[in-house]
Amino acid sequence: MKERKLRKNDILLIGILLVISGLLFFFAYIAKDSGGSVTISIDGLEIMELPLKDDIRIELSSEHGLEEGHRNTLHIKEGKAYITDANCPDKVCENKGSVCYVGETIVCLPHKLVIKVTEGIASDMDGVAG
Repeated sequence: MKERKLRKNDILLIGILLVISGLLFFFAYIAKDSGGSVTISIDGLEIMELPLKDDIRIELSSEHGLEEGHRNTLHIKEGKAYITDANCPDKVCENKGSVCYVGETIVCLPHKLVIKVTEGIASDMDGVAG
């Protein structure tokens, strides 16, 4: 079998592809929008929206719609949201780390909990003020 050596054009093509890939990654990273709030949903129902600008610690439990005995502690600090404690068996939500960019989520499947970063800033008003 004949060995094929890299030619000048092959190296040039690989170099161009690496540069394009690097630029795409760079611009995708730079284009991320920081979120204004997090939306908390349990079993598909949105239960609350909290601003990322405030420092908040909230323990989500049965009074928020979780099944009896289920518990997740959500922290919002310095514009980032993260789960610090959960009594689910796999702890994926704790290990996710913090989220702060629009569209990022923390999911706890055993507790049917979804925390999603959104653009808007949470407000105390429902509806439209005129």
